[in-house]
Amino acid sequence: MKFSWHKQRHARRHSEGESARSGRLARLNKAHGLEPDVRVRSFRAGEGRPRRGALILGLLFFASPACAAELPEDWAAFHDAVVEVHVGRTEGAEERWLVMRYLAPQIARDGGSLGYEDVAEEMDALCNGEGLSTALAHESPVDQIVITLMDRVVERGQPDPEATQFIASYDVTEAGCEWR
Repeated sequence: MKFSWHKQRHARRHSEGESARSGRLARLNKAHGLEPDVRVRSFRAGEGRPRRGALILGLLFFASPACAAELPEDWAAFHDAVVEVHVGRTEGAEERWLVMRYLAPQIARDGGSLGYEDVAEEMDALCNGEGLSTALAHESPVDQIVITLMDRVVERGQPDPEATQFIASYDVTEAGCEWR
């Protein structure tokens, strides 16, 4: 039986009782019981099971809404909206910020059931929904939308160490809200 050089090398490296890894380090690890006796098969790009990656990505894409936290229907209530004028990013420029504040008692540190990870996507949705419609209805263009969730009513600009607040800032673009 005639073998090519590659097949002989492959047969020598992967013979019965030997690990898929060869070399001095592998032999030392195996001698001390640090390397399990397993076979590893590596694929080159484009070989193997090309649809496996697409399947995994598809499952992640379709499973992500199911993995997201289901928020109660009345988890946040609109509190107020204010348009503020701030110094712009360039010298002498002004920016208009639409600050929309919502009361969400379930984000409280003590006794609250929602964390930032639970409501982050909902803050994006609030900006793209009510935030953009309010910004478009304003007489002057709005450059930035700030969404604030608070567990209790806090006067704007006043510190309250007992309060929990989540604040997200978005640039207003043609595509919608873009998180800053």
